[in-house]
Amino acid sequence: MNSDALYYILANIVAMITLLCLFIGNLNHGDYHYKQYSMNHLLIAVILLCGQDIFWTLVDHDIVPKNNTTFILANYIMCVAILYVCGAWLCYTQTINGKTDAHFIKRVKMIIGFYVISAIVLAPVLFIFQDFWIQDGRPIMGLYVMIYAFAIATFFAISSISIRLLVQRENYIHRKTYIINALSPIVALGFGFIQMFTVEIPLMCSGLSITMLLLVMSSLLFQNITDPLTGLMNRNGLRKAIDRIEESSKVSKHEHLLIMVDLNDFKNKNDTLGHLKGDEILVNFASAIREYTNKTDNKTIVCRYGGDEFLIIVKNANDKSADEFKTILEDLLRSREETKDVHFSAGYVMWNGTLSTFDNKLSAADQLMYKDKKYNKSQNLMNGN
Repeated sequence: MNSDALYYILANIVAMITLLCLFIGNLNHGDYHYKQYSMNHLLIAVILLCGQDIFWTLVDHDIVPKNNTTFILANYIMCVAILYVCGAWLCYTQTINGKTDAHFIKRVKMIIGFYVISAIVLAPVLFIFQDFWIQDGRPIMGLYVMIYAFAIATFFAISSISIRLLVQRENYIHRKTYIINALSPIVALGFGFIQMFTVEIPLMCSGLSITMLLLVMSSLLFQNITDPLTGLMNRNGLRKAIDRIEESSKVSKHEHLLIMVDLNDFKNKNDTLGHLKGDEILVNFASAIREYTNKTDNKTIVCRYGGDEFLIIVKNANDKSADEFKTILEDLLRSREETKDVHFSAGYVMWNGTLSTFDNKLSAADQLMYKDKKYNKSQNLMNGN
């Protein structure tokens, strides 16, 4: 075995070990079932892609007998590995905002089905017409174009989805996660293209290792600041968001609206209907708040503060934003079959963005929320509900 082949193989082995360590670590740190499951598949796919690169090296350096069949086999395995990476990465991208909707499983099944069918169709295309794809002992450029076309289309979709999430106003503190997921496919594809023209330098395995490390780190950071049930920000995330607001308040005198929200009669529903139904109510209510954030012109931070309490911070707001919030959210709840019987109480206060005043303002909003809750309860009793 010559030194170039040995170097190439060792580089891929190191990458596989690194990725395997990330995979093992991810098994022990996932809060979201679908998010963790998708990330695990993505890491496995990249490990297999690096393993395929070792087989391709053995063929290319005549360590495994080089002929049209082995060349086609090496490239087909690479194609299948790339399809696996593309499918797993696209599925993972469906989970990066920390929530899954009713159509999530259906979309994932469609994604997996498409790539499985593509792998099956490519087999006869490559092996039956192998003399067309291999000329003068080397694969023609058209083979690489066909193989990478899937990756280009998928990575474009991944970046597009991430950018769409990036520009949304909800929980803008998560933007680093979306930026990393948007740029990572471009970086991985760039390393892959460079390696096509510098085949003796194992750039792809290095680039993929760095990319996966960034993705895992951003995923773990996201989980640390996100509520696992609703996908909204948790208190850890809230503190980070407040720190950022305080920094911006030093140069801006804008005020922000603090809204403390509590579901009415939730404990009774939780006790009588069961905790699973209670969780479903919380998830549906969180979904309605998300929709509100996309209807307002202001940047909005939404936090599940605890139990059935939610804190919403509407940046650069005014008193009218409070009435707007209540009107929009009540309309959204009534328009959905799963939330038409869900009602809430809310307390509103204005906040100047300084950390020293936050706790007092939050306490004031909390008291106003309980005052509104008592009023709503008395109204229900008067109406015989």
